[in-house]
Amino acid sequence: MRLLFTVLTVLLLAVALGWVLQQSPGEVVFTYRGWVIQTSLVVFSITVILLFCLAYVLLRALDKVLRIPSGMRRWSEHRRSARLSAAATEAEQLSLHAGLLRQAGTEQDRQALENARRKTPQKLKKKSSLIGAYVSERLRFGDAGDCVTVLRRALKRQWDPELVRLFGQVKGRNVKQQLQFARGCLGRHPEDPHLLLTLGRLCIKNQLWGKARSYLEQSLQLLPD
Repeated sequence: MRLLFTVLTVLLLAVALGWVLQQSPGEVVFTYRGWVIQTSLVVFSITVILLFCLAYVLLRALDKVLRIPSGMRRWSEHRRSARLSAAATEAEQLSLHAGLLRQAGTEQDRQALENARRKTPQKLKKKSSLIGAYVSERLRFGDAGDCVTVLRRALKRQWDPELVRLFGQVKGRNVKQQLQFARGCLGRHPEDPHLLLTLGRLCIKNQLWGKARSYLEQSLQLLPD
């Protein structure tokens, strides 16, 4: 709208100037320190109009340049709001699917538990909180099954204290291999009280009483009061 108004103004000035030039054609003379510039009134008028248009274009460009910081700031705020919104949505989805898993476990409905797991969006299935909820409910049925494998894969992707704790509670088909995996994690997490507690439990399952006592004592020393 502002651009249209400017164009119309320039056109009106050009028409008015053309009419004036028809009525009184003449010359324009500029003198400065001995220098004399002489040109026709027509050329002078056209030059003035062109300079006016150029000044307008430059001012518009300068205005856009000055607006860039505020525009960038608004864009940054928009991106931040979008990220927060997405995070809130994901948190709500995690809460929903974890609730469905726990409900199935509470109702002792094994089929409902597996259905809830299957219907969980793929991008959420690898989240530690949902894996922990699923395994916890599986243990309600006394079914370790492939829980050891599920927990081991999850811990290789991302270390999580709750999954470490569950790994010590699950009794898989081969408790020696469970213990070996947990010992392998000790090199990367030597002072993790949850891992030491799990090692103690796994040593008990393997009837390694002395080792079990040592791990459990270390865990108690590191756990917060």
